[in-house]
Amino acid sequence: MRILSVLLFVISVAVYANYNWRQEKTTPSIDDSHIVQLGNIKVTNTITGVFESNSEFDVRSNITAQVLKVLVNEGDFVIKGQPLFEMDCQNVSLKIDDVEISIQRVINSLRHFNKQKTAAISIHHVGGRALKEIGDFDYKITELEFDYKRLKNELKQNNLTKESCLISSQLQGLVTKVKFRTGQLTNKGESIAKIIDIDDKTLTSYVNEFDVQKYRVNQPIEVFMGEYSSRGYKGRVSEIHQVVEKRNGSNLVKVEFTVEKMNNVKIGQQVIINVETLYFENVLIIPRRFLVISENDVFVNSRSNGTLKQLRIRPVGGDYLNIGIREGLAEGTEIVNVNRSARLVEL
Repeated sequence: MRILSVLLFVISVAVYANYNWRQEKTTPSIDDSHIVQLGNIKVTNTITGVFESNSEFDVRSNITAQVLKVLVNEGDFVIKGQPLFEMDCQNVSLKIDDVEISIQRVINSLRHFNKQKTAAISIHHVGGRALKEIGDFDYKITELEFDYKRLKNELKQNNLTKESCLISSQLQGLVTKVKFRTGQLTNKGESIAKIIDIDDKTLTSYVNEFDVQKYRVNQPIEVFMGEYSSRGYKGRVSEIHQVVEKRNGSNLVKVEFTVEKMNNVKIGQQVIINVETLYFENVLIIPRRFLVISENDVFVNSRSNGTLKQLRIRPVGGDYLNIGIREGLAEGTEIVNVNRSARLVEL
């Protein structure tokens, strides 16, 4: 009798275990759930941008001469009027000295012949000198006056040339290129350095030729100073260039952006730009992890009053985390992730 009781106990335990096993095999296990809400989805393209100067100026030599001194380096900040180069103008200085000496000689000669003319006129009045002699003095004085004007003009030009020997910046900016070094010969009008205007800058980025097809002028953007920056600055796409450039082996298109209220940025500073390429407003948002995708359709598993159903949906678009739909579900519907779907009802 005792053996029979033990045997019945063992059989009952086995039956109970088998029942639980069958329940586990046929009842879905819920891994995750989510309540569907109405909202908006932004699709963004994240790129790196840099602030570039809109204005780059060539510093040009005003004379043909050797560089005597280079007074700036690449990367230096300069102000308007600051000397950049000193040219070797020794020959010009010698010419100025010679012209000044010649001018003084002409002045002395004019004084002499004017005195001679005055004396000749006085003597002529008392009958001692002929008019022809006075005319000769007039002719000589006219020649000297012409020489004086010519030398004064030559002195002016030489002084202007000497002023050109000190080449100064015409604007406030950043020196990006110094093309000549001490001892090198420059020609008049030749570019010897480059300066960019640091106050006239634009945010730009070079975008893959395929990604840029999603861009449109006036699309909203949000700019962040760094990867972990929490503050974003609003802006928009202002210009999409039409030329494809080859950079580092890739075909890229230059895109320019306008940013609002972003101060104290520097030329060359890099930022992160989120470009809003698509925007879906007032859609039911479903996280992608809840999607059940077949060859032809997309489904979600819903749960209502303990009953699981598989519902067909038609996404209108989305980002890498969520998709949006406009019909097929009601706001507030609970959707779930399941391990097994033996008891799901497909709708």
